[in-house]
Amino acid sequence: MVRIRNLVFVGAVILVSGSSARAGDAPTQLGTTAQQMADDASAGLEYGQLPWGSARDAFKAASPEQRAELVKLGLGWAKTYFASDEFKAAYEKMRTERKPSPPEARGTIDEELAKLKAETEQQIADMKKGLEQLTDEQRKQAEEGVKQAEENIRKNQADPEFQKLQRQGLEIQREAEQTQYKQDLEEWEKKYPADSRVLIAQRINEWLETCKDVDFSAQLDSSGDRTKFVDPAFEGKSGDWKTCYRGGKPALDAAREFAAAWLTELKP
Repeated sequence: MVRIRNLVFVGAVILVSGSSARAGDAPTQLGTTAQQMADDASAGLEYGQLPWGSARDAFKAASPEQRAELVKLGLGWAKTYFASDEFKAAYEKMRTERKPSPPEARGTIDEELAKLKAETEQQIADMKKGLEQLTDEQRKQAEEGVKQAEENIRKNQADPEFQKLQRQGLEIQREAEQTQYKQDLEEWEKKYPADSRVLIAQRINEWLETCKDVDFSAQLDSSGDRTKFVDPAFEGKSGDWKTCYRGGKPALDAAREFAAAWLTELKP
């Protein structure tokens, strides 16, 4: 998996046959379908990740110059898809499905208190009925417990202070549910803005921030069981940063140029 912030590489390599390829050829080049690519793109925008499987190998096999061209062509495909009615409909459907549901309607506080009382009385009836299933010895031991439980329940129902606390508890619970619902809605609005271009711009900015300090002079050490950066500071960089490094400077420069232009067009 690679984050959508590395879409500059992922989108690019869908056109593996070179600069003469067309965006419409992408599904064939990847051995998949246009629908699957569309589904992956939508999921990638939502979660910040995109699968790029076989496309990775094709991109790695290209020369630095070819990679730069593939970046431009691939991002052109991505840009076209994200502007399409197909994507807009898919995004709106996804956004609606992710919208948090309001707290369950339970009527007034008095209605809920009455319901709780009825449930409590039913519990008492069920306990008494359960005694019938016991042996004489078991019933004798259980009857005292049921009797004590019934007395406690009746006592609470007749206690004004208990009733007051019970009412306050329900009010606090409802208030907390409404507060949580409001917070969930705010988070939903941020994560799934009504205008998908806002989210696209956010992902592009995240990628630009990630790749702003890629150092192509960084040295690698391949002496161990895996290749890693000599400098611990570089080795500690994110996987996104390392993907930018592996893509090479020509591809990264082309991606930055395209991303900057795309951002300009996405501005309200």
